[in-house]
Amino acid sequence: MKVTTEKVGEAQVALNVEVDPATFEDARRKVYRRLVGSIRIPGFRPGKAPIYVVERFVGREAFLEEALNDLAPRILQQVQEAEGLDILARSPVEVAQLEPLTIRMVVQVRPKVGLGNYRSIRLERPVIAVTDEEVDQRLEDLRRRYATLEPVDRPAKAGDRVVADVTGWVGGEEFVRREDYELTAGEDSAIFPPGFGQQVIGRARGETVEFTLTYPEDFQVGQLAGKEARFRVTVNDIKVERLPELDDEFARTVEGGFETLDQLREQIRSELLRQKEEQAEKEYRRQVLEAVIAGANVEIPPVMVEQQVERMVEDLADRLAQMRLNLVQYLRGTGRTEEQLREEFRPQARRLLLEQLVLDAVAEAEGIEVTEEELRTEAEDIGGPAGEARDQVMEFFTQGAGREHLVNIIRRRRALERLVEIAASPEPPAETEPTEGSGDDEGNQSA
Repeated sequence: MKVTTEKVGEAQVALNVEVDPATFEDARRKVYRRLVGSIRIPGFRPGKAPIYVVERFVGREAFLEEALNDLAPRILQQVQEAEGLDILARSPVEVAQLEPLTIRMVVQVRPKVGLGNYRSIRLERPVIAVTDEEVDQRLEDLRRRYATLEPVDRPAKAGDRVVADVTGWVGGEEFVRREDYELTAGEDSAIFPPGFGQQVIGRARGETVEFTLTYPEDFQVGQLAGKEARFRVTVNDIKVERLPELDDEFARTVEGGFETLDQLREQIRSELLRQKEEQAEKEYRRQVLEAVIAGANVEIPPVMVEQQVERMVEDLADRLAQMRLNLVQYLRGTGRTEEQLREEFRPQARRLLLEQLVLDAVAEAEGIEVTEEELRTEAEDIGGPAGEARDQVMEFFTQGAGREHLVNIIRRRRALERLVEIAASPEPPAETEPTEGSGDDEGNQSA
């Protein structure tokens, strides 16, 4: 069997295979034996028609296609061994020429990752600090949490809490009715168009106002996006927010019971610092990974992208099921088709695969392996408190596909930790050779 390979796309290789006559004849006779007993040919008893008659009866092209499809898995197995290709999927078999019989297939192969000299990457960590202004703002937010609401007998002002009955129509059809809906005068609402909160300013208790507003084109509910809506709002109550004094007494009333306002300030400063450090570390890890990816060479075959998109659609369907919804209802509510959803998922799928492939390559280059102890500890953390549910989780994540999934998660996490360690190191990078790239898949070989 002679094989010629030609790179035709991202992690895609065209195979032109000259089929050995004896090998093809063997496949041809297997098709004959499968067909001869299942078809009735005039003039012949069942199962007794010769091969050339069966071939003519079903059609030479159809017979040839059947034989080649039977032969394809054997050919691919030999090609994988001879060419070192990890084949994920293939196109239908095409006949390139009859004499000698040569077939053509386009195969999608598992990508090779060229990491480049990732050990040379150096990124400075940001300096994290908490300002007095940030502490003051957090204190102000805390005051609002402990504020009291007092009814007032006057028209609403900006910042007042307004309780109202709201009815809305689009194109004459009612789409929303809320009783005793709470909003802040002058502020936008998540479920109504911009400017809705402005409409209640100056309105007194018992007053009804009607107005028209337009939803933004990018509104989260697709059925309302860009639509003009008419609203009727009746004000039921108006309340003003009374903030507590910022003193030691206030500090003692908040959750945690601090003795003094200074102690509360220090606790807030400490918590803000922790949050900012966590966010900064997350951003630093993202920047490190981004720098490694920028220097890497990765080709992702379409079949891997589509498989990841399918997993993302299934995950969405599972989350919707937990809310007692289904994918059809979700798509109808957002005004999209399933193909549009898949198209939106494809860039995310490619990015996720890119990160996974690069981290897998780093783990291999750095010799990162997951121990049984690590695996068990991770599974225990996921499983939670001891019990039947934990036992089921442990069983799932310590064998089969669940084990492989968890191993990949741990390896990739440790690979990213290693990259962060390298990028944050003050020492000059060691002289290392770039890892193997995606290579040139073109060439001629025989098997």
